Amino acid sequence: MYIRSMPHNKATQEEKNNFMELLDLHLEEQTEGINLMLGDFNARFGCDRRGTENVIGPFGEETRNNEGENLTDFCVRNNLKIMNGFFKHQDSDRYTRYRWNQTTGQFDQRSVTDYLVTSDKKLVQNVKVLPGVSLDSDHRLVIGKINISSVSAQKTEKKVIKIETLKDPDIEMRFDSKFTEKLQQLEQREWEALKESALKVGEEELGCRYVGGTRKRRTVWWNEDVKEVVKIKNKKHRKWMKQRNQQTREEYVFFRNQTEEIKRRSQVNAWIELGSGTDG
Repeated sequence: MYIRSMPHNKATQEEKNNFMELLDLHLEEQTEGINLMLGDFNARFGCDRRGTENVIGPFGEETRNNEGENLTDFCVRNNLKIMNGFFKHQDSDRYTRYRWNQTTGQFDQRSVTDYLVTSDKKLVQNVKVLPGVSLDSDHRLVIGKINISSVSAQKTEKKVIKIETLKDPDIEMRFDSKFTEKLQQLEQREWEALKESALKVGEEELGCRYVGGTRKRRTVWWNEDVKEVVKIKNKKHRKWMKQRNQQTREEYVFFRNQTEEIKRRSQVNAWIELGSGTDG
């Protein structure tokens, strides 16, 4: 769980980038569990959800700023969801910040900048503002309802057959042929033997995926080379953050660029291998 405020709007772009990189580093090192982030992000992501429907809910505010763009990109990169917009509330339960308007003489300059962000959408049952609670601040108190039982339920992971791949006629034909062959090899049609054969052919021809559990999934391009260079980059970043001098900054920037290059190369190779497998 992460709880803190993002750099304010008047912070330099480098300060903002450093903060987001630091968050990225923490998430890269997180190999299991559920991520939950709370706080003032100084970001307004608006209600345009095109291409980010899994990140942004349909009940956001109208305005979007640069910090909102950065927060949305950050969430897309790390498979996170900004949960405020997934729950429909009246305005008083939705807007998290009110500022004084010199023209009208009222606190009517309102915005949504305080969010609950998570890697597991099922974990959060509601996010809303308590309108009358400000604690001498221009921000209102935001509360989230968390389903703890869903966390416990996900601790058990199991492997299931990807039956959806049977929609491909070629795969369906191969499955039928191989399963029939297995059945013909059985001397007795006992259920356990039948079940074992079905699972074996299903795993061979359809593939498997994992459901439940709390392991963090890695994409196909995540390999030992990427893992090692990310580890070095994280180490250099921590050293720079601690010493804050030109040499440690240059070392970090060098390994950050190296990491991005190795990531891109690994992604290209993964796509080439995937294409070759499809052609075959």
